[in-house]
Amino acid sequence: MNIKGVGVDIEEVGRFRKLPYKSNQSFYKKIFTPDEIRYCLAKKDPYPNFAVRFSAKESIVKATNKLVADLKNIEILNDKNGYPRTNVKKLKGKILISLSHTKNQAIAIAIWLN
Repeated sequence: MNIKGVGVDIEEVGRFRKLPYKSNQSFYKKIFTPDEIRYCLAKKDPYPNFAVRFSAKESIVKATNKLVADLKNIEILNDKNGYPRTNVKKLKGKILISLSHTKNQAIAIAIWLN
């Protein structure tokens, strides 16, 4: 497999905390799939999880050189072992991602392979 692109993104969790889900649902629904929203809202503090998924989506946009620019076409979920996995519509190849977050920051890196 060859590396076609690499992307990285870092986000402030506070950006999402300032937009509480209950009063900003339309914002979240423009970016996240229903399964992503459900996953994040199931957490005691959903905002680091929203931020890291947003960061992952942005890193994929960068890795694919904006070939996939609509964030709703990128889904970040966890497999049965808790590892992040991607579902990217209209993209050939495979995306590997790594996610990390603290209470205040979230970071993700994406590698696009063919």
